[in-house]
Amino acid sequence: MRPGALGCDLAPETDARAAVVAGMRQLTERQFHGIVGVLNQDAVDVEALGLRQTPIFFQNGKRLENFSAESLIADVRFAVENS
Repeated sequence: MRPGALGCDLAPETDARAAVVAGMRQLTERQFHGIVGVLNQDAVDVEALGLRQTPIFFQNGKRLENFSAESLIADVRFAVENS
């Protein structure tokens, strides 16, 4: 695909990505039209609040550094067995 093949002057990778994003947006709006407004408001809130990362998880007041499903299960199992 040549630059601008989708009607813009972006690099081919960007053209393809933009086309995929636009297609997914249309599909989402058709299938989940009630949710799109909520997601759009969430995006506005994230920008307004300046959020830049996902939440930090804690267990029993201790920050989980290496968070994964397996480590969480093991930590919870250990806490239950030792309480």
